[in-house]
Amino acid sequence: MNDFTKEELIKLKNGIEYLPNSISISHQYLADCVVIMQKLDGMIDNYCEHDGEIGHDYPGEKCMKCCRMWE
Repeated sequence: MNDFTKEELIKLKNGIEYLPNSISISHQYLADCVVIMQKLDGMIDNYCEHDGEIGHDYPGEKCMKCCRMWE
């Protein structure tokens, strides 16, 4: 299940990326932001649009691309 759309993930990353330009933040906070942006990049790169299939053996949908289940 994707809690965020790909577009929302990109907006979150952009917001964090441009945060230091808006306010004064500590070096540690900036380092934390870099780690978060790297995680968001990974989520964006691995984002699956979920091409689903309803099956008889499971209650929800199963993605044909990433094989993850969602309801």
